[in-house]
Amino acid sequence: MILQWYEEGLALLDEMEGRQVPPSEAMFNTLLDICAKAAVRNDGRDWMSSAFAIVDAMHEAGTPPSKVTYNTLLDTCAHMAGRGGASGSAGMATATRLLDTMK
Repeated sequence: MILQWYEEGLALLDEMEGRQVPPSEAMFNTLLDICAKAAVRNDGRDWMSSAFAIVDAMHEAGTPPSKVTYNTLLDTCAHMAGRGGASGSAGMATATRLLDTMK
C-alpha cells in the first residue's frame, strides 16, 4: 500500500510539472514522509535514495527544504539505520552528514 502511495505521489508530481503547476513544500514533504514510513517496512528498497531524489526535485523546482524536510529526511535515515547491515550503516552515516550540514 505504501509503495502504491509513493508511486501515485510521483505520478501526481509529474502531472503537476507537465501542467506547469509548481509543487508545494507540503507536496514534497508528504512524499518524503511516505519514504520514512516505507523504510520501517524493510522491503529491501533503498528509501533513503528515494528521499534524497525528492529533495533534488525540490531544488530543481525552486522549493527550498525546510526544517520539516530535514526532520523527515533524518527520520528516513534513522529507519534505514535500524535495519542493520550495510543499509543500516549507510543510514547512520548519511544521518550524521545531514546533521553536520544543518549546523
